[in-house]
Amino acid sequence: NSNSNSNKRVLPNSLSSLNFKYMETDELREAFRRYDQNSDGWIDAKEAVQLVKDADHSNSSIDRKNCAELKVSAEEIIRSMDRNNDKKICWEEFREAVEHAATPVSSRVYPISGTMLINFTGQGVMVPVLPFLARAAGLSTSELGMVTASSALARIVSNVPAALAAEEFGRRPMLIVGPMLGAMGMLGLALAPSDSHAFFSLCAANTVCGFGSAITMAGCGLYLTDISTPLNRARTMAPLQFAGK
Repeated sequence: NSNSNSNKRVLPNSLSSLNFKYMETDELREAFRRYDQNSDGWIDAKEAVQLVKDADHSNSSIDRKNCAELKVSAEEIIRSMDRNNDKKICWEEFREAVEHAATPVSSRVYPISGTMLINFTGQGVMVPVLPFLARAAGLSTSELGMVTASSALARIVSNVPAALAAEEFGRRPMLIVGPMLGAMGMLGLALAPSDSHAFFSLCAANTVCGFGSAITMAGCGLYLTDISTPLNRARTMAPLQFAGK
């Protein structure tokens, strides 16, 4: 086991800003060819200097290195991925190092999935309760159907705008605003009056729930896609799908 661990190719953290682990195989192959400047099928320490430069340029917190530091950093990169100690890396060594870094699922998945579990649990509880609320308020069957449909209609209408808003303002605001709207909608359902305004109150509250659900799903889905890689995308999205069940 110690020999297999020592032979394991590792992608250095210093290259994380280049986002290799988020690339598809074709993109990764093209990146390797770009750094293989003499096209001999290998990246040596001299060619790896460009990797260091590009990584430093992508990370604004790193000061510009001098030539000696660049050379040392390049040699460290080669050593981290060089399995047979020939002081250069081939495509297979480079690919396997990236795949090793891209395989683990980010721990950020689980808080998001927990939030979605609470969200879906609330929706699941609401479905069997609505008929009792409608009966207490004296609503007809058709009115109950409209109240129930208002949430689905709100989700259909707001799905695309929510996704566009997530692209414009970021995922985090969606993950804050969505659950807030969902909570407000649930509170509105609980406090809806049992008089002539009951139908409109229940429709409005359930519509707000629908908007909140669409916004939450848009932010959550896009966020999980952002932090996943081609190799772990299915496992990254699985907790979300489980929460939805």
